Amino acid sequence: MRLLDKRGRAWAVRLLRDDDASVRGMRWVAMRRAAFWFWFVWVLCGPVGVEPAAAQVAIQSPVGGVIIRGQVYGPDGLPFRKQIRLEVREQSPRSRPEYIYTDTLGRFEFQGRTQVIQIIRVESDGESYAETVVDFIPSGISPFVHVYLRRLEKPVAPKPEESITSAAALTPVPRGARREFERGVELMQKNRPAEARARFEAAIQLFPDYVEAYNELAVLLLREGQLEAAEVHLRRALEIDPAAANVLLNLGLCLVRRGRPSEAVRFLDRAVQLQPRNAPAQLLYGVALFLEGREDLAEPVLLRAYELGGKQVSEAQYHLARIYLKRNDAARAARALETYLQDTPNAPNAAQLQETLRQLQQTAKKPQTEAPQF
Repeated sequence: MRLLDKRGRAWAVRLLRDDDASVRGMRWVAMRRAAFWFWFVWVLCGPVGVEPAAAQVAIQSPVGGVIIRGQVYGPDGLPFRKQIRLEVREQSPRSRPEYIYTDTLGRFEFQGRTQVIQIIRVESDGESYAETVVDFIPSGISPFVHVYLRRLEKPVAPKPEESITSAAALTPVPRGARREFERGVELMQKNRPAEARARFEAAIQLFPDYVEAYNELAVLLLREGQLEAAEVHLRRALEIDPAAANVLLNLGLCLVRRGRPSEAVRFLDRAVQLQPRNAPAQLLYGVALFLEGREDLAEPVLLRAYELGGKQVSEAQYHLARIYLKRNDAARAARALETYLQDTPNAPNAAQLQETLRQLQQTAKKPQTEAPQF
């Protein structure tokens, strides 16, 4: 009985040891299988935390809405053939940024809401291009946005009141052409347009690719009402430098004055992408959208213009009043018109607008009253 107990215990001990060895063997097999699958997934998809495959675009934004597609261009205006990361967010202090990647051709897409300002930010690489921020409003069934990277050595941004023209040459030019151009700018400031025009034409004669000279000559022609000639010079400048923001803005202004707002919108959209904080550019873009009959898109652009420029772009409030009046919203139209008159008390038609404001305020108190038109 004792022997059996000893054998039984010895057998039991061996059984436990064998069972323990079996468990270790099973664990080893499981670990090998797990390692194999981890290796397989790593080879197939790449390591976690590394940028997505070059032929794909990562869409990580959870925001519902429409698919927004776009293209990134280098400082030379050509498609940026390199995969980079973009930060996308809405214009709100509480909005959380989402990060997406372009493919190797500089293309990208993400989900965004319509009628909401979206902001795309591209960090500087520290070598060739600076940090770039683009504000835009999605429109249409399949919106498309262009992101133009800026050179790292960029000139000082012009003041809002000077943003329509560019008196600084951005590219190397012959010394003689530069001298003629600078003299022309001085003559424009002295209100001697005929002499300034001759200087700009001389600068172009010496250097036919002088974008800034074409732009200043066109500004001079715009002031004189020679819209057709101004358009010719501006289009020639864009042929040389398609990403010249001031030229795009002036061409948009020219086309609006020629009664072609639909065509102007295309150039102004690109101008505000290149200079998103340019209040006069936002104002002109909003006016063009309004004249085209796209009030829903014009409203946020005009609000953005006034946010950036305040009294310097008080006309934004005037056009906002017109938008609200078309919607039969007398209360908001009255507030916008009142702000405009406060900012511009010496407006040529101030007396007439004061009377319109009084009628709008009465209409807001009595909705059944027909709102005045202006």
